[in-house]
Amino acid sequence: MNIKDILSDVVKSADLSDENRKTLNDWLEQFENVPKEQQLLNTIEQLTTQRDNAEKSLNELIYKNNVASLAEKYSFSDKGYLEYLCKLNNIDFADDAVSKNFMQKLQSDAPKFFKPVLQAGSGVDSTVDTRRISKDYQHDDILSLLNNAPEFRG
Repeated sequence: MNIKDILSDVVKSADLSDENRKTLNDWLEQFENVPKEQQLLNTIEQLTTQRDNAEKSLNELIYKNNVASLAEKYSFSDKGYLEYLCKLNNIDFADDAVSKNFMQKLQSDAPKFFKPVLQAGSGVDSTVDTRRISKDYQHDDILSLLNNAPEFRG
């Protein structure tokens, strides 16, 4: 038997004054509200945990997005490793100077993680219309193609 049941029996059977009966009834109401309050506290605790987890996930996504932007901006090849280095060095993405200095130092210390910068200039001359050349030789035989091939002198 719990306290609530005992108080209920006492209120019903005892010869009590109106004031004492009212006090015991008030206590009974408080005992009836305890489980509801406990459920409310549990719900609040669950919602708080869910909110904290969602906030943590959002912060992780924002951090990964900042790392990906930095990797793309500086042509860094391994985003996972860059994320590790940024966390290790507590890089503040809000400060462009800090991230720029970090990436420049990283580029000089470990250039193998950076994609090579390719300069235009090699390859086909952009002024030559290659479609016209291939069209001109489209119907010729192999011998004429060999006759028109450039010579190689070594």
